[in-house]
Amino acid sequence: MFRFVCKALISVGFVLAAFGAGSSANATNFGVSVDGANYSGTAVVNISQNCLNLGLPLGAFVFSGYNCGGSSSAMQFLSADVHFSGAQTGDVHFNAEANVILGMYVQNGVVTGVQSRTIGPATSDLPGNPAFDIFFGVADWASLDPFQTHAPVHDDGDSDLDDLSPDHFQQTHLVPLTSNVPEPGSLSLVVATLGAAALANRRRRGVSAG
Repeated sequence: MFRFVCKALISVGFVLAAFGAGSSANATNFGVSVDGANYSGTAVVNISQNCLNLGLPLGAFVFSGYNCGGSSSAMQFLSADVHFSGAQTGDVHFNAEANVILGMYVQNGVVTGVQSRTIGPATSDLPGNPAFDIFFGVADWASLDPFQTHAPVHDDGDSDLDDLSPDHFQQTHLVPLTSNVPEPGSLSLVVATLGAAALANRRRRGVSAG
């Protein structure tokens, strides 16, 4: 199992593990355990067993459009559930969505990272019913040619998704879409702090571009 340090608006850590009960001869479900100071949960994704059978001992990003062993990659987002247990309690559930997984990083027959589009929104039952999006991997995926279908290869020099190191796909982003995030507690503080960091990064990029 792999424990990842996540960089998110609401900071979470997760572990990827195969769900034996959800596996079959053709596909394997992987559970993403999402844990924070005041919340925890699980997301479930799916991938063709043929993609895992590629082995990839050095690791490589497998695009969802690649036909693994002559069949579909079968990459899917199946669900996510997050429970908040701080000063105010509640839950948010994300339903299955088609065509939102862009690819997965596979090494030695195991998924070690996921890249998705934005998934959601989903409305929580926290006080005020704030809504959230969730996504995995990098935020700027649209600029990294995410719809390729070639065989898995790492660092082929074209600066696309498959050239990124696996840690880029080991991030979960739980994004609040309303201002009704529970208070008091650390949630709003994390959002404010990371929002300021994002603004500072944009300013630095602006200076660099100039």
